[in-house]
Amino acid sequence: PKKVRDPDAHTPSWLTFNEYTSALILSEKDYRRMINEVDNPELKDLYKKDLKKYLVEYKAISAAMESIENAGFMTRVVFWFDN
Repeated sequence: PKKVRDPDAHTPSWLTFNEYTSALILSEKDYRRMINEVDNPELKDLYKKDLKKYLVEYKAISAAMESIENAGFMTRVVFWFDN
């Protein structure tokens, strides 16, 4: 295992594949709801582009995790916070 050597890193945690997938679905729903509430068309378009970029990155992680899980291994996303 690798160690994170950052004095500002604290409170590590992780999500299993199922937890990660659930969080991704809820985040996408919340973001789409926020986009629908925006009145400014330019801002709405910007948010839609941000959502597309966000989904590509996070769904790629999800797909990698799913592939590993399907091979019979457990996965988790590890994260921590900084100051």
